[in-house]
Amino acid sequence: MKINKYIKILISIISIVIITIIYYFLADLSPDSIDTSNEIEGYINFVLIDESDQVLIDDNLDFYEEDTLFTLLNRNYEIVCADQNYQPDPSCSHKFLAGRVILEIEELESNWSDTVLTIYVNDKLATSGVSNISLNDGDQITIKRTDYNE
Repeated sequence: MKINKYIKILISIISIVIITIIYYFLADLSPDSIDTSNEIEGYINFVLIDESDQVLIDDNLDFYEEDTLFTLLNRNYEIVCADQNYQPDPSCSHKFLAGRVILEIEELESNWSDTVLTIYVNDKLATSGVSNISLNDGDQITIKRTDYNE
């Protein structure tokens, strides 16, 4: 009977460790803002496209060492994020487990039910969200409004 008790304790500890590791890799640990008094790390080319392939923004943006795509966009453009109910939140104060969800950049907005803002890094579909995309010098970041099912 004592063996079963120790096995249960061991399984519980292993489960807690695994859950902690998963949370660490999925959690948005990115800063809300960064110190822009440091040296510029590089630049990216940022392009914003609507669903009819019209280019709305085509800018080269300097970034700093700790920047993520979110901090860079938040510093350079008017953005609106989703709150916990996926309603517009201009303060971008809510962080989901995997990071923030951007609903609007400048005049281009999505409603999250029919359209989304799809992120491409160097012409490849991004595998992580805006809060977890690290920037490299010379990257091409494209965000395009697409239909939800695309």
